[in-house]
Amino acid sequence: MSELKLVNIQEFLNAIVKLLEYQKNYKLALQGLESFFQNNAETNTKEYLYARVLLLDAYLYNGRFDKAINLCQELSNSKHQTTQILAQYYLAEIFTEAKPTKQKSSLNSTKSSLTPAQETELINTGYEAITKKRYKKAIQALNIFCKAASSATKQYLLAHKWLIKAYQENGQTNQAIALCQQLLIKEHEPTRKWARQLYLQSYL
Repeated sequence: MSELKLVNIQEFLNAIVKLLEYQKNYKLALQGLESFFQNNAETNTKEYLYARVLLLDAYLYNGRFDKAINLCQELSNSKHQTTQILAQYYLAEIFTEAKPTKQKSSLNSTKSSLTPAQETELINTGYEAITKKRYKKAIQALNIFCKAASSATKQYLLAHKWLIKAYQENGQTNQAIALCQQLLIKEHEPTRKWARQLYLQSYL
């Protein structure tokens, strides 16, 4: 794939994300993606896979659940473990949409085993360690925070971003990928979206 074509595809995918998440123009996003797949024969790129995930979002936003289910089944056979996790998550979302258990689970996830003072200390320790390139110390502090803190905590997403960065800088790519995979099935939607974006752009 030429560099110019790659840039154009990335710009197109960014535009689709804006249509879906900010402009809420789901119909136009779906039309754009369907046209993309009709005219793009390169299927072994991370951009193609990212577009498939965006197509899944577009189907769901447009109420095309039959198409979404078929695409989930396709993605569940992907060689990429994270893509399989995404497909399984979306399938669960489609089939359990009407069940009231999700609210109860979300309420339970708001409980934290850390005091506000402990949260602040761990966050500050992790950040300071990263700025000083003491990544092992950062990982230790941020790991404690991420495992014990609630998804409703103000610094929850930031702490995970820093922890993944610390893993990357410390050469622990597998741990960074594993953490992304865990975040993909979190009920905290901003965390899930961020993890999906990071994984598709960095690790495919």
